[in-house]
Amino acid sequence: MGIPPANSDSDSEKPDSSMGDKARGWLEMASAPVKAFQDRRQQDVARTERTDWLKAGSAMKLLSKEGVASAKSSAVRLSLSADGALVTWQSLEMVSGMPKESGVLALSAVREVAPVLQTGFLRSGGPVPRQWQLMADDQTAKFEAESEEDKDRWSMDKEGEGEHAADRKDIGSALLQGRACAIGPSA
Repeated sequence: MGIPPANSDSDSEKPDSSMGDKARGWLEMASAPVKAFQDRRQQDVARTERTDWLKAGSAMKLLSKEGVASAKSSAVRLSLSADGALVTWQSLEMVSGMPKESGVLALSAVREVAPVLQTGFLRSGGPVPRQWQLMADDQTAKFEAESEEDKDRWSMDKEGEGEHAADRKDIGSALLQGRACAIGPSA
């Protein structure tokens, strides 16, 4: 006999609302592969930029290698090889036209990329500013970056650990993607 109130639950409002929700859901499902593709593309671009930066190299101090601490740190140029499989370093000091010191570490042998921790009787055990290390089964190389930004590009803290990279034992991928990665049981 009259017009229903504006806030009533009439049957005509429910189908419109549910149809809109269904359409929105279908649109989201249809656009999900496109969104995933765009996300992967952005990650690939970031990985490529990071790889190019690592290949260009940066100046660092080599603090120790192969478990032997140096009394004097050496200024080195640290870089990623062209194929992305090796981390290489050469001393900036030359002797007879050749680098005084050089080294290489295969990323496939690296089991952890981590910050160097403070040690000693009165130390807290926290990370040493600007220092990081590459650890393999038979070799550990410790470096000191010129800035925290350089250190962060080469090593990441444990909060960014890449679990699926550890499952694949793909430390090179973890380094290039900007994640810290520990392979094997973590202590």
